[in-house]
Amino acid sequence: MTLAVSRGILVCLLLAISSNSADDDHGTKAFKYNKVMFDDKVPQKAHFIMFFAPWCGHCQRLSPVWDELAVKFNTDPSTAEVLIAKVDCTAETALCSDQEVKAYPT
Repeated sequence: MTLAVSRGILVCLLLAISSNSADDDHGTKAFKYNKVMFDDKVPQKAHFIMFFAPWCGHCQRLSPVWDELAVKFNTDPSTAEVLIAKVDCTAETALCSDQEVKAYPT
């Protein structure tokens, strides 16, 4: 196998991996809020919220850490002192604008 073919295969693999990670929902452990849920839940209890964009590389790298944090804090939402949540700013543009999100992750 030539070096050019090896590089071509590597590039294809990296593109496939990056396109799959861009489509994910950044984990499932943190609560994913839309505007209605945000307005309902946030006044009731302290929250630590990640405002993210699925295409953002920094957000993609933070996602596993955010999920670990959510596993520790979101086990029993009724007794938790703080809840870990996230908002997809590509889907919730008005909410992120209201919260003055200017960069990702916030």
